[in-house]
Amino acid sequence: MPTTLELLRAELQEQEAEEARPALRSLDEVRSFISNTQPAPNVNISLEMCLLRIEEHEDKWRLELVNFADAGDFPVLLEQYQPLDVSRRNKYVFGLTLWKSRNASMNKLEYRQGFCYRFDKVHSLKVLYGNLVGSIQIRQQMRAEPVVTPQPSDTLIPESAGVSMSSNLTCGSSSHVSGDELAATLQRDRDGARLTPPQTPSTLDDELPVATPATKASTKRKPHKENGVGASTKYRKQNPKALSFESPPRAAIIP
Repeated sequence: MPTTLELLRAELQEQEAEEARPALRSLDEVRSFISNTQPAPNVNISLEMCLLRIEEHEDKWRLELVNFADAGDFPVLLEQYQPLDVSRRNKYVFGLTLWKSRNASMNKLEYRQGFCYRFDKVHSLKVLYGNLVGSIQIRQQMRAEPVVTPQPSDTLIPESAGVSMSSNLTCGSSSHVSGDELAATLQRDRDGARLTPPQTPSTLDDELPVATPATKASTKRKPHKENGVGASTKYRKQNPKALSFESPPRAAIIP
């Protein structure tokens, strides 16, 4: 029977093998890994994939990931995904569930649509009704830095259209950014860039006026006692102790 020390060494070797395994970047790679290895629920892998959608629930987050290579054409890809129903769309995404931690400070996620992120310790890999799914138990702060920044282009999603999820959302309700809202944000940014010219002064006469606060004169009028102008009249305050009352005359007593 193996000793505790031998079991710990075996676990360490298995952990090092998992960390040395390259991250999977496509749905085909994940599907091949599941079909070839039949991983146990405690087998962990790493993913580097593009975020399509994100929802928050009371005890978990649900993410939909697409291929790493699809990040370059994400706006067009999102338009094609939007009209599909859930059953058809799930065949082309990886469903990742992030189980929340009891420490609320670790449940704040800041992910943006169209960006690629690395997800470590993905376990419980399986094909559920033809859909690829996996889970992560949040035990530390999730990294939110994109693996690679998309190249700027005319169709790239602006930074203002990103998805920023935190614990401020109401528990028990799901939240996501739809394709219509994302397209509307893109259109507003483009229209604003065309219709709003840069506001710069052309000449010296066009300089912006600077408002200076008015100062109030704080001069006091001095009284002139000799002329009687402005001199205040003083009244002597009566002393209540100085007041005297005369008693009424006594009636004469006749014997």
